[in-house]
Amino acid sequence: MVKKMAIKTYQNKPKKWLRVSMPRFFMPMFKITLLLGLLAGSALLVNNISGVWSGILPVNKIAIVGEVEHLEQAQLAKILSTKEFSGMLSIDLQKLRNKVIQLPWVKEVQIRKIWPDTLSFSVEEFQAIAQVNQSYLTDEGVLIERGSYITSQPVLQLDIDSAHMEKGPELLILLEKLQQVQARLAKHQLQVDKVKISENNSWLIQIENKFLIKTGRKKQLERIEKFVRIYAVIKDKKLLESIDLRYSNGLAVKFSSTLSEPKNG
Repeated sequence: MVKKMAIKTYQNKPKKWLRVSMPRFFMPMFKITLLLGLLAGSALLVNNISGVWSGILPVNKIAIVGEVEHLEQAQLAKILSTKEFSGMLSIDLQKLRNKVIQLPWVKEVQIRKIWPDTLSFSVEEFQAIAQVNQSYLTDEGVLIERGSYITSQPVLQLDIDSAHMEKGPELLILLEKLQQVQARLAKHQLQVDKVKISENNSWLIQIENKFLIKTGRKKQLERIEKFVRIYAVIKDKKLLESIDLRYSNGLAVKFSSTLSEPKNG
């Protein structure tokens, strides 16, 4: 016996679409917004994929702009040799700046891309104003180990006990005082060559390898004023070896052949 099976057929019914009417003037604005959204999303997606642009358009040239004495292209090239900075498209300029600003002597730096293969570094360096033991003291109170760096600018030579070297800003205050001493002596054509400051803050000033001024540990500026008055009347200046200003009521003058007793008054 044959079982009959009912088969139903369905005819395709036409689909109905929901139509939304939109003012004509709004359509261009809507298309632009949609396009910008797609571009922003694509850029965000690409930036979140690590190394997607790495190695594309490699950096072939480094340009350093500004009066630079210590920063070398080799130092910048070493930073750029890492993977994150291996291509013009992959370089994050802020991250690169954070690396460069950590280099010795770099006070400020601005970086820009010059397409297709050049990075330009506008650099401002710290200025050395004194050599303190084996370091340089900069205009911002920063101590930089001398190492292989030799500044071409004339700087004051300071031999300071370690007790005075804990904080750069305090050294700047000390240096300001020394500069006042330098200015006072310069009026008499005397150039300070080196200053040695002991643990108890006693100053020993070397004048152009000619003679020494001993100012002691207090009232250095006042005692320099006293030295200037005495120096003006010394006749045998070329024979002068040292002047000791550590006396409360006088001073001691030593010549190459004789030593005078402290004077009163």
